[in-house]
Amino acid sequence: MHAEGRGGSAYALWLSGRPVIVVDMAAEAPAALVRAGAMPATVDVLLISHLHADHVSGLPDFLWGEVTAERRAPLVIAGPAGNEQTFPDTSEFLTRLIGKAGAFPVMSGLQEGNPFALRVTTLPTSSSTPQHVLKHQEVAITALSVPHGATPALAYRLDAPRFSIVFAGDQSGLNAAFTAFASDAEWLVLHVIASDRAKDDRLAGVVGLPGRFGSLARAARVKHVVLSHLMGQPGASAATSLWSLADIEEVLSSVRRAYGGPVTVASDLMCLEL
Repeated sequence: MHAEGRGGSAYALWLSGRPVIVVDMAAEAPAALVRAGAMPATVDVLLISHLHADHVSGLPDFLWGEVTAERRAPLVIAGPAGNEQTFPDTSEFLTRLIGKAGAFPVMSGLQEGNPFALRVTTLPTSSSTPQHVLKHQEVAITALSVPHGATPALAYRLDAPRFSIVFAGDQSGLNAAFTAFASDAEWLVLHVIASDRAKDDRLAGVVGLPGRFGSLARAARVKHVVLSHLMGQPGASAATSLWSLADIEEVLSSVRRAYGGPVTVASDLMCLEL
């Protein structure tokens, strides 16, 4: 579904010349970090928005690369709690992935801190209020549970003396608390997966539509909007028009009708100066 050769979801916050905080780890993310100039052990914190494959399938590749590069510095991983139906919590997900009985038991030593420690924080998704995650290098990180169908999901806000950025993640845009969570942020990264033509489709209850997201950005008084995680359906299909890449100009127009600030359409390896 990532048409035009686009990768899955992943963002890196660079501080002092290195990617210190990464949000999500799609399959292409480890290679993209290398192409962007990242060196081993430069990522200190990995924030996971939710456990859909297009947001975490690069995690074993990333961890294996750090092991083989002889990383020793600990890695903080924060992500959502699970539910009783289809998703484990983040800690259990890692056990299923790299535990002794997991998919990659060769990395099971990481759970005991060998060769480096994983410091895992599981964040509840039942709360309607923001929760403090951690503060790292003057960057205060908070999280908010957001609705994404039956999937436990989180948005993240990063505040520092010189910038503030909100990663909205995959969400329907129907959590009334999100406006306050994103209030006055300099940057708001929105996952515009569907077009407004999906308003009568089940997608509209799972992912936000462009018009709705534009209204959220306006209500939150954010300074800049970035449209990301754009998706399309290759080939001829009755559902093709439901996806954002079917007509990106229409998507832009829909956002801009509600939000009057600058809007950037993201592309792979795009770098934005905060």
